[in-house]
Amino acid sequence: MKHIFALLLLLCSFGASAQTTIYYNRCDAGAHANCSTLTGSDANPGTSPSAPKLSLPSNDAINALAGGSNVRICNGASYVDGNAPGWLFSAAGATSTARLTVEFYDCGNGATGRPNIQFASGSGAGIIFGGFCVSNCPAADHGGYVLRGLRITKSGSPGGTGITFYGSARWVLLEDLEIVNWANGIEVTTTQNIRNLTIRGTTTCDPSISTTSACSAAIHSNCQNGIIGSATDYLVENVLFDSNNPASGACGSFTLQHGTYTGGVEDQARITFRGNIYRNNSLTGGVCGSGNATFRGNVDQVTFENNRIETPGANSQCIGLSVQDGYGSDAECMHRFVARGNTIIDGGSSAMLFRITPGLLAENNRLIQLVSTGTQNGINIANPGSQQDLDVCPAGDTVVRNNSGYYASGSGGVFVSVNAGTGHSVFNNLCDVTSGGAVNCWATAGGTFEVFDYNWTYENGSGQYSATYATRAAACSGASFDCNGGTTDPLLAATPTAAAPSMAVQSGSPLRSAGRNTGKPPRDVLYCQRDSTPDIGAHEYGGTPCLTIRAPTRAR
Repeated sequence: MKHIFALLLLLCSFGASAQTTIYYNRCDAGAHANCSTLTGSDANPGTSPSAPKLSLPSNDAINALAGGSNVRICNGASYVDGNAPGWLFSAAGATSTARLTVEFYDCGNGATGRPNIQFASGSGAGIIFGGFCVSNCPAADHGGYVLRGLRITKSGSPGGTGITFYGSARWVLLEDLEIVNWANGIEVTTTQNIRNLTIRGTTTCDPSISTTSACSAAIHSNCQNGIIGSATDYLVENVLFDSNNPASGACGSFTLQHGTYTGGVEDQARITFRGNIYRNNSLTGGVCGSGNATFRGNVDQVTFENNRIETPGANSQCIGLSVQDGYGSDAECMHRFVARGNTIIDGGSSAMLFRITPGLLAENNRLIQLVSTGTQNGINIANPGSQQDLDVCPAGDTVVRNNSGYYASGSGGVFVSVNAGTGHSVFNNLCDVTSGGAVNCWATAGGTFEVFDYNWTYENGSGQYSATYATRAAACSGASFDCNGGTTDPLLAATPTAAAPSMAVQSGSPLRSAGRNTGKPPRDVLYCQRDSTPDIGAHEYGGTPCLTIRAPTRAR
């Protein structure tokens, strides 16, 4: 029986005994205008960019290639309606040090843009790593793959999954991909012990760009989740998550999900989300109605840093960063969770919600509320929602330092709420309620503290210091809270906006050199060094030297 898949045509002329590089070009619908000036042919050997083959290799052929081999597709090419599953990667020769790579190449004909790999309507999955192993999978390490610079999409209505991981897949790099028009962009099956997974862009994201070119990797316009699932030794970096789960149009039948949902019932470790942009995810009625970046399950060591989350407004169900329990039959806890240097604009009921994070470190975050959504909490720390999780994962030993919150409007909420647990330290934070209505800066009634001091409380709305103490002076007298804090205008250098969310201060600001030196973060939100008399808030005035945060380098 002949293959009917555009991506499943045999390439029998290449064996697995030696590393091989094979070039391809096809010009189906969606190709760049210049694609046809170098049309591929299956009569070509495919061993040079100027003489590419036409038909992509089948599963058997691609998995027979030696580790270190390359399948290269001309940028601007288009392969349409290759029925999913397209490739099931299970190459015996691929290893962590000799990876099998499928990537774009510049074929010199003036064509630009990612090669378009477009699967047929009704596709269950586009690309699968690890085959169809769903249960009783082999424990042996399996993998060593790179997908780079491709557009993974499907024809017709959204559905299925763009890229799926099964069967103990290891050492996979997804780099500079665009994944669009699926139900889930990427699914990582958490019962399969997936490890060493990196999803990244190679250029630092630019939030001033409103299109998918804001980052060199984009997972957008998928109906449920941009990414769902989790892995051990898992990095997601410099990716744009845009318009996933809009709950309207072609996605109207899908329930509210998330930009990313990181979780599962299996234990994982060492997860990092860095430098990503979340924009317009989890919308209902045109506003955010669910968690943008959601974490659940059992993980040791999570770092969520230098990410940006923004919504076009939010309802009471919207959460920017959500870390909470939700699996009724399995106890959940996240140890050593770090939330650092993030910017969240209009995060909803909680910009950051932490329920299963004992030992949390939250530092140098900027939380900016520009629209009114009712209750608007900034950093909200509480006990787990179930007794089984409370038994193993009570709140405690949290450090909340050098964060900045700004409220331009609002009718309620708290900037930093710590209403459960013991041993907390809260210091050097700035709460600026310029005209934010009945927003209190602090909530402390249910927690106990090692230190609660050097915080700045500027209440220019109808709120107060906390529900317990109307003023900072009363809090100092009654609980020794913020006896070294302040309440005057912090003198921001500019009013924060979505386009310019800085909360840096003027040279004459009372926040300068007013912070607590003991336990301060070594650097600020812009990675500039703090001195021995640190400022209060996320920014250090005139802090030097500053680190240059470089995008990852492409590795062959």
